[in-house]
Amino acid sequence: MLPTQRPNRDKEFADLIPKSLDPCPVLRHYSNISTLHQTPPEESSQLPHSKPRILCFGGLHYDDMIRCEADTILNESNPASRTRAPGGVALNVARTLSALGNTVGLSSRIGADREGVELIDYVTSLGITAVSIQTDNTHGTARYTAVLDRTNSLILGLADMGIYDDFKPNDWREDK
Repeated sequence: MLPTQRPNRDKEFADLIPKSLDPCPVLRHYSNISTLHQTPPEESSQLPHSKPRILCFGGLHYDDMIRCEADTILNESNPASRTRAPGGVALNVARTLSALGNTVGLSSRIGADREGVELIDYVTSLGITAVSIQTDNTHGTARYTAVLDRTNSLILGLADMGIYDDFKPNDWREDK
């Protein structure tokens, strides 16, 4: 499923997005946040176990961990193993808040690539709402790579995150 084919899940968080903001181009063609049904305040207090709605903004990318299997020898080839997991501070916070039973949305920026689609699928599989995810056609989805020694201490961290440099609220203005 391409990012432009995602079902609309922005409506639940429409009132948390400042009125000057517009959903990203990926969501704009089917988002109609102005028609969101609002629960009147007098009725909302009657809802059982009402939890706050929390919208997280920030990193959504893959974390690649490369772990040396023996003592690390610099300037040499070292036997290693690799793991990959969805990460990013905003995702980590959203995942924890969701696991605690909160209604959570996540807004970030991804590349128009397979990794971006996989991450959105992962986010929604957790019950986290993808809200105004911006898709960039010029950058790939961000990635963090950690090279660890055999005791899991960080030797080197590599942050390929230039896509976030363009993650600015100005991009959501109505005239963009």
